[in-house]
Amino acid sequence: MMVFKAIIKYPSVRKYIFNRILNLFSLRFKKFKYKYEENLKFDTHVEKILKNISDNFKLNIRLKDPIRKIIEANPIDLEKKMNEKISIINDNLKYKIKTNFSDLENKTIDVLEKGYTLLDSFKISSEDRLSVITKSKKIDCYNQHCNYLAHETKEPWQIQKQKSYYASYDLEDIVKIDELCKIIFDPRICDLAYKTLGCIPTFYGLNLRWSFHTDGKLIGPQQFHRDIENLKCVNFIYNFTETNKGDGSHIYVQRTHNLNSLSKIFDVDKNLSIDPKYQIKNNMSPKDFFTLPFSGYGLNPLIEHYFKDNIKYILNDNIPILENNYGFHAADVPMNDRCVLLIHFALSGSLPSASGSKDIKRIPYNNVSQYFDDNLNNRYIYRNLVKF
Repeated sequence: MMVFKAIIKYPSVRKYIFNRILNLFSLRFKKFKYKYEENLKFDTHVEKILKNISDNFKLNIRLKDPIRKIIEANPIDLEKKMNEKISIINDNLKYKIKTNFSDLENKTIDVLEKGYTLLDSFKISSEDRLSVITKSKKIDCYNQHCNYLAHETKEPWQIQKQKSYYASYDLEDIVKIDELCKIIFDPRICDLAYKTLGCIPTFYGLNLRWSFHTDGKLIGPQQFHRDIENLKCVNFIYNFTETNKGDGSHIYVQRTHNLNSLSKIFDVDKNLSIDPKYQIKNNMSPKDFFTLPFSGYGLNPLIEHYFKDNIKYILNDNIPILENNYGFHAADVPMNDRCVLLIHFALSGSLPSASGSKDIKRIPYNNVSQYFDDNLNNRYIYRNLVKF
């Protein structure tokens, strides 16, 4: 069985398991230090839509079983359930396009075919990037790579840089930076999410993260992995600091985001040349890469062997990307400090709750009303971020 061989042969997998146990312990016994929703409720119309979707869509027990974090579900089953849910969402709420961004059609095709796309037209000025960097350094932050994992109180950026690998921010602090709000609520991002997901999107999570130099050690999301908390999810990622290959860029394994695409790039002869110390199964097949233990964490040598020619270093020249995060991806280890914005869209739910954390306290609509309209579509899309 792949999971046992991975544990035996890969020290990085054993380290990942140890860290996961620590995280689970923290989730169970430590208190969250961020403000969170005690009883998450939405307005009447949104609640009704969500109930209709829930009543008509049921995951079978295998797909929602926590064991899915260890041994991924069958990709064919996942795709069937994904398409079923997309259809149900479309039956209950149509996405109303205010502006037709026809120039983004090719970008949508890129994500569907390759798993990611570069968004040159979304690039902001160097002055605005510098403003984000400067302002964020003046805001107290958490010592985690995600804000919803914070079990210690916020401290100044300079202190986190000295003692942690990461820093992340409260939602209420992120939206205090005007340059970030203009990106977060840019209707083009929502339109891309709609076109790539196939239905009206759900704003799934938001994070402003600093990654600090780690002497080349692969920490957490700097290892190849898939994000499997949702049936379908896309990430908008923007590096504000200067990045290059080998220094804080983003790594994506092109065409590994679905079984059909991966099957086309899979080279069966790679089974003959893999180093035995990294082999976890005789004669790997395309489907096996969707059932890797621990979503791929700790298995970099295996993934690099089979897909070396498809590993792409992106997020260079401060050009943001949109990616299907079911494809293998990783954050490149930074040689210099790295500041990145991550906006997640999915079919439903929220990233904190999917990870076993509590939903972060939402932002009052009045605090961000200048950036987008209050209507049913936006109340549904941004329900996990904004309290209307």
